[in-house]
Amino acid sequence: MNSVSLNSAKYEEYLNVSTKTSILTIKNFTEEDVNIPYECTYGFDTDSKVLTLNSTDFEYHPTEDVPVKLHINRNQTATASIIFNKVYPVPECFATDDGSDITSNLSVATERNGLFYRSNLQLQYQLTDNCYQNISIQCIVGTKILTVVNSALPCSSKLSQKKIIATIISTSWILVSIGVLIVLLCKRRNYICFKFESPVSNDYNNEERIAMA
Repeated sequence: MNSVSLNSAKYEEYLNVSTKTSILTIKNFTEEDVNIPYECTYGFDTDSKVLTLNSTDFEYHPTEDVPVKLHINRNQTATASIIFNKVYPVPECFATDDGSDITSNLSVATERNGLFYRSNLQLQYQLTDNCYQNISIQCIVGTKILTVVNSALPCSSKLSQKKIIATIISTSWILVSIGVLIVLLCKRRNYICFKFESPVSNDYNNEERIAMA
C-alpha cells in the first residue's frame, strides 16, 4: 500500500511516480506464490492481478544430482534411471550414442505433482561391438539444459574377447582354404608336393648296386 508492503519480509515494492508503475518483488518464491491475486493500493486507486503459472515466465529446475552413473550388465545392456521429483515445465529429454539418436531407448514418464511435474527417466540400450562409445542423455527444462548421463565406455573384456575369437576363426578358415587349394592343384597336375630325398640315402643305394654288380 502506497509503496510500502504489509509484509516486508516477503514482499518489496518499488513505485515509479513519473511512469505511474509499480514493481512487486516476491522473496523466497515458492509454488504457493503463484495462481493467487496480488493487489496494490495507491491513495484511492486499487489494482489487482493474478500471478498465473506459465512455462514462459517460470522455471523450476530439478534438485537431484546429475549426471548419474550408467550401469552395464553381463548382456552388455546399458541402463540408467533418475526421478525428477519436482520440475517445471515438462522436461524434453534426448539420448545419443556417439552423436547418433537413441531416444527410442529412453522412457520418460511425467505426471502432475501439485502445480509442477514429476518425471521418471529410464534408459535401456543394447551396446554394440564398437569401442569407446559415448552415451549421453540431456534434458531441456525451460531455458536450462541438464546433462543427465555422460559416460564414455571403454572396450569391455567381453567385447574384446569376441573380436579375438572372430579373428582366430577367420584366420583359420583362410589357412585351411589355402591348404585345400594347394592339394587340389597338385593332384590335378600330377605333381608330387613337398617330396625330398636325402643325399645320404642316394649314395648308399648307389654303393649297394655297385657291390651287387
